[in-house]
Amino acid sequence: METVRDQEYDSFGPWLLHIDDKNLLPKRFVNHVDMTITYEFMVKVPTNKDRRDLRPGMDMYDAVIGLKDDYLYVYEREDADVKASVVNVSEVSSMVMHDDLLAGHLYLCLKDNEFVFKYNTISNDIVQDLINRIRVKYMTGTLDYNLEYLKEDEVKTMEYYYQNEWPALKRQYPSLNILSLQGIKKLSYPNMNIAKKLANYLKRSHMKSCLYMTNGQELILSKKGEDFGKSRKSDYSTSYTFIPFKRIKGIEIEEDTVTEEIKYLIVHTGAKRYKFVFHKENQWMEHLYHNLRTVCN
Repeated sequence: METVRDQEYDSFGPWLLHIDDKNLLPKRFVNHVDMTITYEFMVKVPTNKDRRDLRPGMDMYDAVIGLKDDYLYVYEREDADVKASVVNVSEVSSMVMHDDLLAGHLYLCLKDNEFVFKYNTISNDIVQDLINRIRVKYMTGTLDYNLEYLKEDEVKTMEYYYQNEWPALKRQYPSLNILSLQGIKKLSYPNMNIAKKLANYLKRSHMKSCLYMTNGQELILSKKGEDFGKSRKSDYSTSYTFIPFKRIKGIEIEEDTVTEEIKYLIVHTGAKRYKFVFHKENQWMEHLYHNLRTVCN
Protein backbone atom coordinates (compact mmCIF):
# COMPACT_ATOMS: atom_id res chain seq x y z
CA MET A 1 0.00 0.00 0.00
CA GLU A 2 1.35 3.42 -0.97
CA THR A 3 2.10 5.67 2.01
CA VAL A 4 0.41 9.08 1.96
CA ARG A 5 3.04 11.76 2.34
CA ASP A 6 2.61 14.78 4.63
CA GLN A 7 3.54 17.70 2.37
CA GLU A 8 3.85 20.12 5.27
CA TYR A 9 6.29 17.84 7.07
CA ASP A 10 8.26 17.08 3.90
CA SER A 11 8.85 20.78 3.17
CA PHE A 12 9.49 21.84 6.77
CA GLY A 13 12.72 23.56 7.67
CA PRO A 14 13.87 26.44 9.90
CA TRP A 15 13.09 28.98 7.19
CA LEU A 16 10.21 31.20 6.17
CA LEU A 17 8.25 30.02 3.15
CA HIS A 18 6.15 32.02 0.72
CA ILE A 19 2.63 30.59 0.61
CA ASP A 20 1.75 29.58 -2.93
CA ASP A 21 0.55 26.58 -4.92
CA LYS A 22 3.65 24.65 -3.88
CA ASN A 23 3.83 25.72 -0.24
CA LEU A 24 0.30 25.60 1.09
CA LEU A 25 -1.30 27.30 4.08
CA PRO A 26 -0.49 25.35 7.30
CA LYS A 27 -3.34 23.02 8.24
CA ARG A 28 -3.91 24.72 11.60
CA PHE A 29 -4.54 28.05 9.82
CA VAL A 30 -6.87 26.87 7.05
CA ASN A 31 -10.14 27.99 8.64
CA HIS A 32 -8.69 31.17 10.15
CA VAL A 33 -6.79 32.97 7.39
CA ASP A 34 -8.89 35.08 5.05
CA MET A 35 -7.92 33.64 1.68
CA THR A 36 -10.42 35.82 -0.21
CA ILE A 37 -7.72 38.51 -0.02
CA THR A 38 -5.16 38.60 -2.83
CA TYR A 39 -2.09 39.12 -0.69
CA GLU A 40 0.89 40.83 -2.32
CA PHE A 41 3.17 39.16 0.24
CA MET A 42 2.40 36.10 2.36
CA VAL A 43 4.72 33.82 4.35
CA LYS A 44 4.48 31.18 7.04
CA VAL A 45 6.79 31.26 10.06
CA PRO A 46 8.05 27.85 11.30
CA THR A 47 7.87 26.81 14.92
CA ASN A 48 11.09 27.09 16.89
CA LYS A 49 11.80 23.36 16.99
CA ASP A 50 14.26 21.02 15.34
CA ARG A 51 12.90 18.81 12.58
CA ARG A 52 13.96 15.72 14.54
CA ASP A 53 11.50 16.71 17.29
CA LEU A 54 8.53 16.90 14.89
CA ARG A 55 6.35 14.21 13.34
CA PRO A 56 3.87 14.28 10.45
CA GLY A 57 0.57 15.80 11.58
CA MET A 58 2.07 18.01 14.28
CA ASP A 59 1.82 21.83 14.19
CA MET A 60 4.93 23.06 12.40
CA TYR A 61 4.18 26.75 11.91
CA ASP A 62 3.54 29.42 14.53
CA ALA A 63 2.40 32.31 12.37
CA VAL A 64 1.27 33.48 8.95
CA ILE A 65 2.06 37.03 7.84
CA GLY A 66 0.26 38.70 4.95
CA LEU A 67 0.45 42.15 3.39
CA LYS A 68 -2.15 43.79 1.17
CA ASP A 69 -2.33 47.48 0.31
CA ASP A 70 -1.96 49.41 3.59
CA TYR A 71 -2.77 46.49 5.87
CA LEU A 72 -0.64 43.91 7.63
CA TYR A 73 -2.38 40.64 8.50
CA VAL A 74 -0.85 38.60 11.33
CA TYR A 75 -2.22 35.18 12.23
CA GLU A 76 -0.60 33.63 15.32
CA ARG A 77 -1.08 30.07 16.58
CA GLU A 78 -2.07 29.81 20.22
CA ASP A 79 -2.10 26.07 21.01
CA ALA A 80 -5.07 24.72 19.03
CA ASP A 81 -6.46 28.15 18.17
CA VAL A 82 -5.33 31.00 15.91
CA LYS A 83 -5.39 34.70 16.80
CA ALA A 84 -5.92 37.11 13.90
CA SER A 85 -4.75 40.73 13.90
CA VAL A 86 -5.22 43.32 11.15
CA VAL A 87 -2.97 46.36 11.40
CA ASN A 88 -2.74 49.49 9.28
CA VAL A 89 0.94 49.99 8.42
CA SER A 90 0.60 53.60 9.56
CA GLU A 91 0.49 52.15 13.10
CA VAL A 92 4.01 50.69 12.80
CA SER A 93 6.19 52.74 15.15
CA SER A 94 9.46 50.85 14.62
CA MET A 95 10.98 47.65 13.26
CA VAL A 96 14.10 45.79 14.36
CA MET A 97 15.85 42.99 12.49
CA HIS A 98 18.36 41.32 14.82
CA ASP A 99 20.72 38.51 13.79
CA ASP A 100 23.04 36.44 15.95
CA LEU A 101 24.66 33.80 13.73
CA LEU A 102 21.71 31.55 12.74
CA ALA A 103 19.21 33.03 15.22
CA GLY A 104 17.11 35.85 13.82
CA HIS A 105 14.42 37.99 15.44
CA LEU A 106 12.03 40.41 13.80
CA TYR A 107 10.34 42.94 16.09
CA LEU A 108 7.32 44.77 14.65
CA CYS A 109 6.40 47.49 17.13
CA LEU A 110 2.99 49.16 17.01
CA LYS A 111 1.36 51.93 19.03
CA ASP A 112 0.33 49.65 21.88
CA ASN A 113 1.88 46.22 21.31
CA GLU A 114 4.65 44.32 19.57
CA PHE A 115 4.94 41.25 17.35
CA VAL A 116 8.07 39.11 17.71
CA PHE A 117 8.95 36.50 15.09
CA LYS A 118 11.86 34.07 15.41
CA TYR A 119 13.49 32.68 12.29
CA ASN A 120 16.66 31.16 10.91
CA THR A 121 18.85 33.80 9.27
CA ILE A 122 18.79 31.78 6.05
CA SER A 123 15.47 33.66 5.60
CA ASN A 124 17.05 37.12 5.87
CA ASP A 125 16.18 38.05 2.28
CA ILE A 126 12.49 37.33 2.90
CA VAL A 127 12.48 39.26 6.20
CA GLN A 128 14.25 42.22 4.57
CA ASP A 129 11.71 42.13 1.74
CA LEU A 130 8.83 42.35 4.23
CA ILE A 131 10.49 45.21 6.10
CA ASN A 132 11.10 47.16 2.90
CA ARG A 133 7.52 46.65 1.73
CA ILE A 134 6.21 48.04 5.02
CA ARG A 135 8.65 50.96 4.89
CA VAL A 136 7.52 51.94 1.39
CA LYS A 137 3.93 52.02 2.61
CA TYR A 138 4.48 54.19 5.69
CA MET A 139 6.91 56.58 3.97
CA THR A 140 4.33 58.69 2.17
CA GLY A 141 4.59 62.30 1.09
CA THR A 142 7.59 64.57 0.84
CA LEU A 143 8.98 65.74 4.18
CA ASP A 144 11.60 68.42 4.71
CA TYR A 145 13.02 68.49 8.23
CA ASN A 146 16.07 70.58 7.35
CA LEU A 147 18.44 68.06 8.93
CA GLU A 148 22.21 68.45 9.24
CA TYR A 149 24.36 65.50 8.17
CA LEU A 150 27.86 64.32 8.96
CA LYS A 151 30.50 64.10 6.29
CA GLU A 152 30.85 60.57 4.97
CA ASP A 153 34.57 60.63 5.83
CA GLU A 154 33.58 60.29 9.51
CA VAL A 155 32.89 56.58 8.86
CA LYS A 156 36.64 56.09 8.51
CA THR A 157 36.92 56.64 12.28
CA MET A 158 34.82 53.54 12.89
CA GLU A 159 35.71 49.87 12.73
CA TYR A 160 36.30 48.09 9.44
CA TYR A 161 32.79 46.62 9.41
CA TYR A 162 31.23 50.03 8.82
CA GLN A 163 33.89 51.14 6.38
CA ASN A 164 32.67 48.31 4.14
CA GLU A 165 29.00 48.53 5.02
CA TRP A 166 28.43 52.25 4.50
CA PRO A 167 29.51 52.34 0.82
CA ALA A 168 27.39 49.24 0.15
CA LEU A 169 24.33 50.81 1.79
CA LYS A 170 24.90 54.07 -0.04
CA ARG A 171 25.00 52.27 -3.39
CA GLN A 172 21.77 50.44 -2.57
CA TYR A 173 20.01 53.47 -1.05
CA PRO A 174 21.49 56.68 -2.55
CA SER A 175 19.24 58.90 -0.39
CA LEU A 176 20.96 57.77 2.84
CA ASN A 177 22.89 60.29 4.92
CA ILE A 178 24.70 59.99 8.27
CA LEU A 179 23.16 61.64 11.32
CA SER A 180 25.54 60.36 14.00
CA LEU A 181 27.90 57.56 14.96
CA GLN A 182 29.53 55.92 17.93
CA GLY A 183 32.66 53.85 17.55
CA ILE A 184 33.98 51.16 19.89
CA LYS A 185 35.15 52.78 23.11
CA LYS A 186 36.99 51.19 26.01
CA LEU A 187 35.54 52.00 29.43
CA SER A 188 37.76 52.80 32.42
CA TYR A 189 35.25 53.40 35.28
CA PRO A 190 37.07 56.32 36.93
CA ASN A 191 36.37 57.49 40.47
CA MET A 192 35.74 53.93 41.69
CA ASN A 193 37.73 51.79 44.07
CA ILE A 194 39.66 48.93 42.52
CA ALA A 195 37.15 46.22 43.50
CA LYS A 196 34.12 48.03 41.97
CA LYS A 197 36.12 49.06 38.92
CA LEU A 198 37.13 45.45 38.24
CA ALA A 199 33.61 44.12 38.83
CA ASN A 200 32.08 46.58 36.38
CA TYR A 201 34.85 46.10 33.83
CA LEU A 202 34.26 42.34 33.80
CA LYS A 203 30.58 42.97 33.02
CA ARG A 204 31.11 45.52 30.25
CA SER A 205 34.65 46.41 29.30
CA HIS A 206 33.81 48.53 26.27
CA MET A 207 31.00 50.17 24.33
CA LYS A 208 30.05 48.70 20.98
CA SER A 209 29.57 50.67 17.78
CA CYS A 210 26.52 52.05 16.01
CA LEU A 211 25.85 54.04 12.85
CA TYR A 212 22.84 56.39 12.76
CA MET A 213 21.44 57.16 9.31
CA THR A 214 18.41 58.65 7.62
CA ASN A 215 16.71 58.77 4.24
CA GLY A 216 14.85 61.92 5.24
CA GLN A 217 11.84 60.09 6.70
CA GLU A 218 13.29 57.51 9.11
CA LEU A 219 15.96 57.10 11.72
CA ILE A 220 17.91 54.00 10.67
CA LEU A 221 20.43 52.29 12.94
CA SER A 222 23.05 49.77 11.97
CA LYS A 223 24.62 48.16 15.02
CA LYS A 224 27.44 45.64 15.30
CA GLY A 225 27.07 43.67 18.51
CA GLU A 226 25.16 44.55 21.65
CA ASP A 227 25.44 47.88 23.49
CA PHE A 228 28.31 46.66 25.68
CA GLY A 229 30.95 43.96 25.33
CA LYS A 230 32.92 41.87 27.75
CA SER A 231 36.66 41.47 27.57
CA ARG A 232 37.71 38.70 25.16
CA LYS A 233 34.12 37.67 24.44
CA SER A 234 33.15 37.53 20.75
CA ASP A 235 29.85 39.04 19.64
CA TYR A 236 28.70 38.23 16.12
CA SER A 237 25.28 39.84 16.33
CA THR A 238 24.11 42.64 14.05
CA SER A 239 20.88 44.59 13.90
CA TYR A 240 19.00 47.16 11.86
CA THR A 241 16.41 49.44 13.43
CA PHE A 242 13.90 51.54 11.48
CA ILE A 243 11.94 54.33 13.21
CA PRO A 244 9.66 56.61 11.15
CA PHE A 245 10.24 60.23 12.10
CA LYS A 246 6.51 60.82 12.40
CA ARG A 247 6.38 58.18 15.17
CA ILE A 248 8.95 59.90 17.41
CA LYS A 249 7.06 61.42 20.32
CA GLY A 250 9.86 62.54 22.62
CA ILE A 251 13.64 62.90 23.00
CA GLU A 252 15.72 63.13 26.17
CA ILE A 253 19.23 62.55 27.46
CA GLU A 254 19.81 60.29 30.45
CA GLU A 255 22.92 59.72 32.58
CA ASP A 256 24.25 56.22 33.22
CA THR A 257 23.80 55.08 36.82
CA VAL A 258 27.19 53.31 36.99
CA THR A 259 29.72 55.58 35.28
CA GLU A 260 29.76 59.18 34.10
CA GLU A 261 31.50 58.01 30.91
CA ILE A 262 28.19 56.96 29.37
CA LYS A 263 25.11 58.90 28.32
CA TYR A 264 21.90 57.65 26.74
CA LEU A 265 19.81 59.33 24.10
CA ILE A 266 16.23 58.22 24.77
CA VAL A 267 13.77 58.09 21.86
CA HIS A 268 10.08 57.58 22.65
CA THR A 269 7.78 56.12 20.00
CA GLY A 270 4.65 55.66 22.08
CA ALA A 271 4.75 52.25 23.77
CA LYS A 272 8.44 51.74 22.90
CA ARG A 273 11.43 53.42 24.53
CA TYR A 274 14.80 53.16 22.79
CA LYS A 275 18.09 53.84 24.61
CA PHE A 276 20.99 54.76 22.32
CA VAL A 277 24.41 54.59 23.97
CA PHE A 278 27.05 57.30 23.58
CA HIS A 279 30.34 58.13 25.23
CA LYS A 280 30.27 61.49 26.99
CA GLU A 281 33.12 62.77 24.79
CA ASN A 282 31.26 61.97 21.57
CA GLN A 283 30.18 65.27 20.04
CA TRP A 284 27.81 63.52 17.66
CA MET A 285 25.32 62.65 20.41
CA GLU A 286 24.28 66.31 20.71
CA HIS A 287 24.21 66.49 16.93
CA LEU A 288 21.72 63.62 16.79
CA TYR A 289 19.73 65.05 19.68
CA HIS A 290 19.19 68.41 17.98
CA ASN A 291 18.35 66.78 14.65
CA LEU A 292 15.72 64.55 16.21
CA ARG A 293 14.24 67.48 18.09
CA THR A 294 13.28 68.96 14.72
CA VAL A 295 11.23 65.89 13.79
CA CYS A 296 9.71 65.20 17.21
CA ASN A 297 5.88 65.33 17.24
